[in-house]
Amino acid sequence: MLTYQKIAVQKRHALMAYLLIGDAEEAMVQRYLSYGQLWLLQDNGQTVGALHYVPAGANRIEIKNLGILPEYRRHGYGRQAIELLTEQLSNQNYQQLVVGTGDASFEAIAFYMHQGFRFSDIRPHFFDQYQTPIVENGIQLQEMLVLTKALI
Repeated sequence: MLTYQKIAVQKRHALMAYLLIGDAEEAMVQRYLSYGQLWLLQDNGQTVGALHYVPAGANRIEIKNLGILPEYRRHGYGRQAIELLTEQLSNQNYQQLVVGTGDASFEAIAFYMHQGFRFSDIRPHFFDQYQTPIVENGIQLQEMLVLTKALI
């Protein structure tokens, strides 16, 4: 069963390797690392990944990073992390959970849609700010696709 450990701001940089699973560039992770909450995701004491989220308005939370180690993917840990977060946020009167992913990140898009997220916005040229182009599925990422899940 998946559990999480909240990580204090001063200890977050030490977990950069986990955050680089969900975001390709350390400079981009640094932009949000000191905000919001960072969870170290664990199963029976074994770290399987990390989840980082931040407030995005009065009633919204944005997932900035969800990274599951490759050897633990397709075992339900990502789904369980979203379920834990959804449950916790619903109890705090949040109404929406938002996540952004690359326009060619087909596996991530399918994952989030299976969790009840739906397309809500496009952030044009989002990936232009990365120092190194990111290519997924043979396509260079350009736009960020924003998906939203209602919590109520």
